[in-house]
Amino acid sequence: MCDNSSMNKVHILFHDAGGGHRNAAVALKAVIEQQQRPWKVELVQFQELTDRLDVLRRLTGIRIQEQYNKLLQNGWTLGAVYLLRLLQFTIRVFHGPMVTLLENGTTGVLNGVGPATPATLGSTIETCAEVAGSSPSLHWVDGQFLIDQGVEPWSDLPMWLGPDPAEHWLDCTDPAPAMAAGLTHRPLAETVADTLAWHRAAPETRRWGFPMSLQREAALLSIWQARGR
Repeated sequence: MCDNSSMNKVHILFHDAGGGHRNAAVALKAVIEQQQRPWKVELVQFQELTDRLDVLRRLTGIRIQEQYNKLLQNGWTLGAVYLLRLLQFTIRVFHGPMVTLLENGTTGVLNGVGPATPATLGSTIETCAEVAGSSPSLHWVDGQFLIDQGVEPWSDLPMWLGPDPAEHWLDCTDPAPAMAAGLTHRPLAETVADTLAWHRAAPETRRWGFPMSLQREAALLSIWQARGR
C-alpha cells in the first residue's frame, strides 16, 4: 500500500450529462486504485464548479444536464431541433479559438471573455438595436427596485448581474492572457446578427426560457413611473 501523504493528487473532471461520462470516470478511478498507483484520485463533477452560472437551475432548481437527461428519458424531443441550433451556434462561436489553441499547443487557464475594452450594458443594448434596425425606448431603473419586485438577475434580465457585489467578478475577468495566447474577440455585432437570424428562423421560440413577459415588463415600468422617479 502507498503512503497517502506522499501521493500525487489526480482530479478526474467529468460532466454528468449522459453518454456514460460519469461511468467512464468511475471506471477509470477504479482501475487506478486496483493497480495501486501512487495517486490519490478524486472525481470532480464539472457542473458543481459552474452552478452559479446555470441559468436553468436558477429558474427551476434542476441542473441543465439533469433536464437534458429527463427530456431523453421521457421522449420529450419536440424542442430538440431548437436546442441543436443553439448547440451548433455555440460550436461555431468557439471553433476558431479552440483550433488556434490546439495548433499552438497552448496550455493553462484562459478566460475567453471580452471585449478587449470594457463595454457597458447600455452600449451592448445600443449595438443590439442597431443590428436589429429597431429604436427601443430605454428606461433605466434602480437595481434594488428590481430585486424588491422579485426580478431575478440574469434569468429575468439577461446580462444584468444585479446589485450584489459578490456577482460582479463576472464583469472583471481579465482577457489579457487569452489575447496574449492569440485568441481574438468576435465582434459583438456579428454575434448579435447570428443570434437574431437564429431567433427569426424559429419565431415560436420567442422569449423561450425567460419568465420576463411583455406584460410583466410593462407592469414593472408602471410601478417605477408611479413612484415619480
